[in-house]
Amino acid sequence: MSLVNINNHEGDSMGDIGKVVDELREALPPIFAGQSLDDLTGGAIVWRTVLNMKAKGEIPPKCFNRSGRKVLVIRDPFLDWWRGTLREAG
Repeated sequence: MSLVNINNHEGDSMGDIGKVVDELREALPPIFAGQSLDDLTGGAIVWRTVLNMKAKGEIPPKCFNRSGRKVLVIRDPFLDWWRGTLREAG
């Protein structure tokens, strides 16, 4: 699986944010181990921060599942939530 370069976008429109999310949607598997999030996103999304936000109830529970002790990320609901956190650069 290859990393996606989400820092390769110029401009600041919501269209660009949509492109970034669409690229991640294509690059990430439908379900993956949360601990691999940093590597899969090139450090753009940090797993430790996600865990803190999850513990505070800031991320919808539907974004996650468990397999034993591993927390799994469910790509589509997670990216839908993450898109809402993005803001224009400027």
